[in-house]
Amino acid sequence: MRFLLFGKRTAKVASARSDGRPHVAPVWFDLDGDKLVFMTGKDSVKGKNILRTSRVMLSIDDERPPFAFVLIEGEAVASELSPAELLPWSTRIAKRYMGAAKAGAYGKRNAVPGELVVRVALTKVIARADIADWRQKQQRSLVRLDLNPASGKSPSTAVPFPSKRIRGDLWQLSFNQMPIDAKTTAFITVRTAKPDDAAAFGVRTSTTHRVAAGKAA
Repeated sequence: MRFLLFGKRTAKVASARSDGRPHVAPVWFDLDGDKLVFMTGKDSVKGKNILRTSRVMLSIDDERPPFAFVLIEGEAVASELSPAELLPWSTRIAKRYMGAAKAGAYGKRNAVPGELVVRVALTKVIARADIADWRQKQQRSLVRLDLNPASGKSPSTAVPFPSKRIRGDLWQLSFNQMPIDAKTTAFITVRTAKPDDAAAFGVRTSTTHRVAAGKAA
């Protein structure tokens, strides 16, 4: 619910034309309990499709990295109401996208004869988060290699590396061309992407281990 109502994300509504061709259009929406609500004209392509066959699918996505989306599949229930009956919903939806100051004007603009209020129950929902997060494929953990100068003072390099946890505190890191030799003192810091994941991986939210080339100390 929180994802659907965050910011000003639009929903992309997919429906089918009479000849079977797909149609997709963005809509403003809001939630009414366990139903997603939007408005459309009965003579629009999506309005005609919904009145002919109620099956729809909606996509709401977060376009910011690492990206996320929600897919909703269901039956659309369309109601053709009078302008006075449409006004509360058109104003409420407009407030979400245009702000309180402009909600009244946009609400009146959209509460006109021929408009439909469409409700889709949230009964079949698919959601996925952190799509582009490489940590998802690395057990959702970040391994940071700190290369310390010979003095042992503050690290000279601190960067994330692809990693694979073999067992316990033993990690296999891909260093590429990073200079690691017997004279280098290094530490790896393992941080789970989310505190709740720590127990699943058998590590604290942050653990640090001293390492040398080819072995862990």
